[in-house]
Amino acid sequence: MSKREGELKSRFTKELKLQLPEFITLLHASAGAPDRSITGNKFTSMWEFKHGTPSFASPGLQELTCERLDVQGYCRYVIWMDAAIRVPQQSTLIVKPSDIRKRVGWAFDVESWCKGFDMKWLVNQVRKVHGL
Repeated sequence: MSKREGELKSRFTKELKLQLPEFITLLHASAGAPDRSITGNKFTSMWEFKHGTPSFASPGLQELTCERLDVQGYCRYVIWMDAAIRVPQQSTLIVKPSDIRKRVGWAFDVESWCKGFDMKWLVNQVRKVHGL
């Protein structure tokens, strides 16, 4: 199964701009940095996006950086998980960085999730994080 992370991030960004046009999204490209920061309602959150097919690469430096960012602010992983034995259907998962770092194999605790790759649901999760 091919990775569609770029396509999924684009779909999310489009939906975010549609629902929350006043929010500012910055893309990060430094080694270890999460993919995006989102600023709105006087709050900034950091987000790392992965497409699980069902596995995904998660470099140690990125995991550590995301965990440190979450200690000082707010950082989450969004994992678009394709159907697999462990997850019988496509799902969108929100996971704390500490749960990614302490996982055993690809088993990890999930903070929140929905069926499918639902970008409206995901933007609503961002809205809640930003106190709206």
